Parts: sequence; structure tokens; C-alpha cells
Amino acid sequence: AGSFMINGRLQRRFTVLTTYAPRHDSISGIFSQILGKHLAGFSQLISRLTDQIVACTSDILTSIQNIPAFLPSADKFHYQFSLKDISNIFQGVLKTSPAMYRDGQVKLLRVWLHECFRVFADRLVSASDQADMKLVFDKNIGKHFIGIPNDEIFAQPLIMTSFLTEAQTTDRYYLPVKDMAVLKKYLEDRLNRYNDEFAAMNLVLFDDAIHHVCRIARITDNSCGSALLVGVGGSGKQSLARLASFINAQE
Repeated sequence: AGSFMINGRLQRRFTVLTTYAPRHDSISGIFSQILGKHLAGFSQLISRLTDQIVACTSDILTSIQNIPAFLPSADKFHYQFSLKDISNIFQGVLKTSPAMYRDGQVKLLRVWLHECFRVFADRLVSASDQADMKLVFDKNIGKHFIGIPNDEIFAQPLIMTSFLTEAQTTDRYYLPVKDMAVLKKYLEDRLNRYNDEFAAMNLVLFDDAIHHVCRIARITDNSCGSALLVGVGGSGKQSLARLASFINAQE
């Protein structure tokens, strides 16, 4: 019926357990250990970012949960932001390799910011919500990463992939895309190979389609990754998902 309340006569039949959201120090205690262990293999300049990254991520989640526009509603029922989102962000950051991140702090922070956009912002349904989310990121990054210009962290394109490096080398590294033309050519080549092996998909890989393929490939590349693709019929959800799965060598 669209009601978020449970009738008292029904509720009395069940045992009700109330749990509280973890405090900042609890979140910091959990994820500082996880991220700190991973970054211990990086340069000292990067490993120093551990506490800042964890604190900023926690503050971003708190800010999101306190903004009315990001609360769940009938048409935004999937606006559910929780501690699991922080876990998903660090799952992506942990895919980085010390050998590939020797260029200072900004390169790693861009990976972290990319994961924040993918986990928090990709579910948003309006341009105004996306703008509000970017303001949340911008404000908290300016608060926690003093001395690092925000424009360097937010520089475009902000796309991370592991399949592009696998095509150029024998190893799979989670790295930023430097040239959109190279990415587009690679996706077109993979699409042609897919069409040779399976039923042909007549796709036009414009910029939004390229971004969507990278987003889906990132999710399915993660352990137990899953996504809800929302869009009108015929918008290409199934075709892009098939291409992303083919790129990751998944059935």
C-alpha cells in the first residue's frame, strides 16, 4: 500500500530488535585496519592517506544520510545508503597495485573518488541529485585533503578499468583511462568480436554507452558483484550488460 509503518496488531507477533548505526570511531577502527594493511606496501606518502581516506568516506556517508534529497521515497526507493556502501568503496580501492601507483597521492585518491561516484552517485535519478552529491564530495575532500587541489582529483575522464590493461599487457591492473579514444577503439573491437561469435548487436558506442559498459564491467569484475539496471525498454541495458560480461570473459 506504500506505507512504511507496520500495524501494531501484526508487529506484536514478532520479536523486534533495534540496531544502531555504527559510530565514526567504529567505522574508522574497521576500515583503517583493512586499508592500512593494503597501503602498507605502497610508498610512505600514499600510506599516510589511510586515516584521511577512511574519515572522509565516513563523513561523506553521514552527509548523504542527513540530506533530505537522498532519503528513500516512493520514486527513489533504492536510495538506501549504508555501511555496506563504504565496504564496496574499499573493495575497489583494494584492487590497486603498489607497482602501478608510484606517482604520488593524487592518482590513488582518484581511484577512491571513482569508487565513491560508482557506489553513491550511479544510483541517482536526477541531475539535481547528482549535482548535490558532487557538492558533498567536493566539500568533504576539501576538508580532509588540505593541500591537494580538488581540480586534480576531479579531473576528467574519471574512469577506472582493469580490462584495458589486460589487453595491453599480460596482467590485469586497475588503472585510470587516460585516452577516451583508446577506450572506445578497444570496446568497438570487442563488440566486433562478440558479433562474430554470437548474435550480432547493433550498438553505437557513444560516450554514455561507453561509461555504462565500464560501470557494468567494474561491478561484474568484483567478487559477488551485482547491479540493478534501470531504464526504459530498448535503451540497451541487456546489450551493454552482455558486452561488459564478454569483455570480462564471463558467461
